[in-house]
Amino acid sequence: YLRNKFPPASPEAIFQPDTAQPDFLGASQLVQFDIAETHAVVQVDLDQDRARLMTPMMSFISAPPTMYVWCAHRQSSIVYPRDIAGYKLGAQARPPPDFVYQRFNQTVSGVELTLQLEFTPLEVFFQGDPNFPVNPYDEVRF
Repeated sequence: YLRNKFPPASPEAIFQPDTAQPDFLGASQLVQFDIAETHAVVQVDLDQDRARLMTPMMSFISAPPTMYVWCAHRQSSIVYPRDIAGYKLGAQARPPPDFVYQRFNQTVSGVELTLQLEFTPLEVFFQGDPNFPVNPYDEVRF
């Protein structure tokens, strides 16, 4: 969730989330845990349009964007954590996709610059992900 303003109130709200809710960011696939005290990496697929709206949890420059997470067990009647604050999770930047430099809509593989001469700016085009960067935290500088 983008904010913890309208947290899920029951496990059903987690297993079948209201994706139209404006704070909904994404959900994971169901994860089976057969042994107590075990752990696993859980991938959460984020709605990329809403991921743009994620804000940092801290005020320093390049602070990671924050999302709020809740989880539930299918056999339980409670949501964890039980308070409305949720678990505050800082997201990590994703690596940029492959890219090419272009000038005049032509791919450029090399540039020779000379002093005091103007040149046409190069544009960067990300391949395979036209929406990258989605979040300012994903910003790429050249």
